[in-house]
Amino acid sequence: MSMILKKVCGMLVILLFSYEVGISDSYIPTNYHKYESTVYNEIEDHFPELLTPPIIAALIEHENCINLKWNSCWNPKTNFKTKWDNGLPREEGAGMAMLTRAWRSNGLLRFDTLTNLKMKYPKELKEMTWSNIYDRPDLQIRAMVLLWKSNYQKFSNKGLDYWDVVAMSDAAYNGGYSGVYKDTQICMLKKGCNHKIWFDNVETTCSKSKKVLYGTRSACDINRHHVVDVLENNFIKYIQIWDDNGYSGMVE
Repeated sequence: MSMILKKVCGMLVILLFSYEVGISDSYIPTNYHKYESTVYNEIEDHFPELLTPPIIAALIEHENCINLKWNSCWNPKTNFKTKWDNGLPREEGAGMAMLTRAWRSNGLLRFDTLTNLKMKYPKELKEMTWSNIYDRPDLQIRAMVLLWKSNYQKFSNKGLDYWDVVAMSDAAYNGGYSGVYKDTQICMLKKGCNHKIWFDNVETTCSKSKKVLYGTRSACDINRHHVVDVLENNFIKYIQIWDDNGYSGMVE
């Protein structure tokens, strides 16, 4: 049994206890029920081979929910926007998927996740633009599923355990595939580090900036917390709610 699977199984015991005593981490946001079937259908249509479908719901909660009981949680209208000191836009994260585009301080585009994703999946995302992104929750979820699929396929071809593929796919969703790939290469050169295992191995070789970005957290802190939050905090409760509502939380 992989390290991450042991962690997930342990979290399942904690979750079952939390339902009994009412711990808030088990709370399912109200807006989730509006989009549960959409998440299910988009996975079925575009990534049916995903063995753990509730991971997409867990990812949406992380990306979209600052507070589980706020209306912005599981809300396609939610956005994250920052500006440079000169007033020019710096970054925009859109909707439940928090698809992101960012600009340099001189106004030049630095990267655009949506445009790059449309180049890879032109048929599936042909209707999606930055003009309509906040009005199409179905396309937001589809884009999220396809981006996860893209990362998953790259890591699953490297002979990794399933849960390590999932962990690295999640890290790549937040910080890009190239960043995680670079971390695996650093791990290969580090004594005692297994580049095919995420937790306590590749996890420890973050090559992202250590400079504080938001609050007290650096890009490295944000990326590593992303994996922990999605896989260990959010995923388990969505397995439970999917099973309760008649969907398959885990594919045998």
